[in-house]
Amino acid sequence: MLLMPSLLQARDFQVSILPFRISGQVPQQYFSPQSLPTEMQQATGFLFGLHKDYPLDSMERLNRALPPGTTAKGAMPGTDYCAYTRGTHVLTGEASFSGTSSVRISMELKSCNTGRTLDSGVAYGPLNDLQSLMVKSIRASSLTLPNRSLPGWSTKSEEWIIVLDQSGSMAGTKLEMARALRSLIVELQGKLSLGLLLVSENGNRMIPPSRNLKEVLSILEASANGGEVSLNQISRSFQELKKLPASDRRIIILTDASGQSSASFESSVRNLTASGWKPVLLNSPGLPMSSRQLFARLNRSLKLNQPDIYYGMRAGFVEGFSLLFVQKGDRFYISRRDISDALRTGRLSPDSLEPVATVNLRDENLTLPSVIRSYAKQKNLRLIGTGDLVSSLESGLESLMSSSSGAPYRFLVKNQSTAFWIQCESRSVAQELNRARQSGNTVYLGLQLRQGSLGLENNPSLIFIRSAADVPSLFIQRYHQLQSEKLLKKQDIWFFLVEVVDSR
Repeated sequence: MLLMPSLLQARDFQVSILPFRISGQVPQQYFSPQSLPTEMQQATGFLFGLHKDYPLDSMERLNRALPPGTTAKGAMPGTDYCAYTRGTHVLTGEASFSGTSSVRISMELKSCNTGRTLDSGVAYGPLNDLQSLMVKSIRASSLTLPNRSLPGWSTKSEEWIIVLDQSGSMAGTKLEMARALRSLIVELQGKLSLGLLLVSENGNRMIPPSRNLKEVLSILEASANGGEVSLNQISRSFQELKKLPASDRRIIILTDASGQSSASFESSVRNLTASGWKPVLLNSPGLPMSSRQLFARLNRSLKLNQPDIYYGMRAGFVEGFSLLFVQKGDRFYISRRDISDALRTGRLSPDSLEPVATVNLRDENLTLPSVIRSYAKQKNLRLIGTGDLVSSLESGLESLMSSSSGAPYRFLVKNQSTAFWIQCESRSVAQELNRARQSGNTVYLGLQLRQGSLGLENNPSLIFIRSAADVPSLFIQRYHQLQSEKLLKKQDIWFFLVEVVDSR
């Protein structure tokens, strides 16, 4: 038997995807009939690479080798396209449109080694389901090729217990914690079970974890403050945690107790870690230097996750002016303008603040209230009083939630006039996005999106960065248009031309 020349050559293990045939009534308000054959080819190549574990031929090289007119009209029946590729397989396809109402996607996989059709697939449905129809047709037409598994959406729920010092000096910090949690309540609902362990000089009160966040916050806001609480009392309160069923939970500890005689507290925190729980030692504005040093040592040795929290408090003076005092860890600053909004959102830069030389204050505790008093004394100012506490607890708790979901990186990106935050798991993707932010270059960002409690949210484990040359143009979208439930399918991936504005 005389074999065709295309069947005699040694072939590479790869699939060559040809330009699509286009038929029917193309909705020209969405697509260009002239470019649609290669746009469908490019989009199929992107989806094939996602769902199939088999190499792809270079489309740029393939299209240069194809007969004239193929890229404009698609692959024609009866032509042996194996003659134009060194790959083992050729995939042909057709998209037949019925205006804006529906589309039929058909694909056929041919073996260039045998000359036979191996598999074929057809999917028909609404135009808004174009991506899922293409995926169905790809899978049906390539049954003989291995599949690739995609990372799914995380369904993990987090559990937090907030261990809160109920001493009188913690009243402002308690209300600020409640405010931060309440501002996040919509975002956290369904993702978080929240419990409380309220520690007072008269005993402890345990509120078991609940998904009813509003009810737990109401209890927190109504709880009374008074007296004093020591670190030993905090450590003894951990016995209440042993009554809870075994679970992977965060224990968020917020106190202003002195770090003197701290051996039992340190031992209790180490035991929590050994039990598989995740202690979080948050600095408070009234936490003395000795306790901050203890917390820092435990954070280092146990590798605990401690978000940086800013605290601010305005102080008024008889001399006729006021200053906003800011604390971040062991450093203190003043600002002569109102920066409360920047502080609360976690976007405050210390470079915009005036440092306080604490070495000159003769203050052993170096808490936010004591630094205000010591500063006034050193400058011979008469202190009238202080305002309400403000903090970045909201962004700190948000970062804890992001780290628990396995997404340690967050980026603010802007598509046209719409800015939005995305979460990212991959360090290499985060590095590439940071390079784009530093250079000011725009990139095409591919995201899998779904409707969340606060709007659209992305799958942090599935992010693509493409240049203008290799982005699947059929899947380029405007972010604000995806607010439509008709367009938004959580299995689809859309690309946006973005500027990377900020990162956390």
